[in-house]
Amino acid sequence: MQTQDIELTKGQEALYNELTKGKRITRKQHEVLIKIIYNYTFSKEQLRVFVNNDYTKEQARVICNGYLRGLTTNQMSLCTDPAFSPKQMKMIIKGFAACLSMEQIRLYADKKFSEEQMEQIWLGFVNDQPIESIKIYARPEFDEYQMEEIWLGLSDGLSIQQVKRFAKPEFSFADMKKFKEMLKNDTPYPEKYLETKAKYKTSGIPEDSKEILCTAAAQGVPIQKIDILANSNLQKSELGFLVNMVVKNIKTEDNERCKKLNTKDDLTI
Repeated sequence: MQTQDIELTKGQEALYNELTKGKRITRKQHEVLIKIIYNYTFSKEQLRVFVNNDYTKEQARVICNGYLRGLTTNQMSLCTDPAFSPKQMKMIIKGFAACLSMEQIRLYADKKFSEEQMEQIWLGFVNDQPIESIKIYARPEFDEYQMEEIWLGLSDGLSIQQVKRFAKPEFSFADMKKFKEMLKNDTPYPEKYLETKAKYKTSGIPEDSKEILCTAAAQGVPIQKIDILANSNLQKSELGFLVNMVVKNIKTEDNERCKKLNTKDDLTI
């Protein structure tokens, strides 16, 4: 229905005049307010939100839906800033629909987050992650894919300290996923994997050979030996064989070292 086709009752017209008295509103605000007064029985406090802000039709529709859901003006104050897109507004209202607290919703009801980032923070809460854990990734420098890998790590049972090891903006979501897998598999030095990957990024080494070298570094092979292997021009099968031998020797040496330490502990004086 067009605004010019709407005929307000005397009471509705009086309400409109009261709300807009002394106000300089745009044509868009006028049209939105007329339609809302005509279609809904909102309180004056709720209607003043539309008088004081210049919303698009879609933004106004989302706010109306929030009020119709029974949200209070205080709750709706988290999403009524016109700087929010309609989708961002919906994500904030979705938090109340999921029975999140004001404190939880405030963590992501921020214009610096896209609606996709907001959703990842929301998902952390609805999956029962404590707010202190979610604060690890509720930062705008993480994109939504990085955020997902972090909260999935928390959901998979990794400790906060383990998650903090890969919750770094400079790590891609794929790097985070790989790091997380290595932590689950008790890989000794997952950081070395990413360091080696960065070192040989533009080396021209085939990707499958590069993966072998990065995995070797994560298993504790010294970077000096990695460099030698990287410059050997070996085929993938040969490189894999040598790396397995080196890793096996490292584990044998570590076991022998542990045995010697245990033997010393058993000595009596």
